Amino acid sequence: SSNCAILTWESASGRLRTARLVLPTSMEWNAHRGELSPPCGWYAAQFGRKQPATTIVGTAVASDIELRTELRLTS
Repeated sequence: SSNCAILTWESASGRLRTARLVLPTSMEWNAHRGELSPPCGWYAAQFGRKQPATTIVGTAVASDIELRTELRLTS
């Protein structure tokens, strides 16, 4: 588990883009992709056509914390 994720995607023009997602350190982070039980890490562009997609899940036990997420585009 880490508090930073590197995101990559292809833009509409076909250019590869990246970003750095900095997540709150007060939480534990895990990535899930195409899991069945429980179902986690799926995307459906249209009904009935799911495909695996990375999903980031954060968990914490806290009563009074500040949560801040930062997204930095790198290209």
